Amino acid sequence: MAWYDQDSWLTAAFSPNLSTILITFLIALCLPILLHTVLYKKAAAAAQLPTFLLAGPSGSGKTAFTTLVAYLPDPFSCTV
Repeated sequence: MAWYDQDSWLTAAFSPNLSTILITFLIALCLPILLHTVLYKKAAAAAQLPTFLLAGPSGSGKTAFTTLVAYLPDPFSCTV
């Protein structure tokens, strides 16, 4: 049975049948939702510290600020 025969699975997969259209529709809708759910759970399970971007012109005190925060006893309990 070759791929171009009338009774092959590949010919049935590309035929305009209602079952083929429904299966394709379900795969197109459910697969991204399933992947998002799996990947989101993995990302949520990895507890990461919050990050931020410290940007500014040269000489504005970015290095001084990071050095000051590094020497605080608990940087997440203080407000700056």
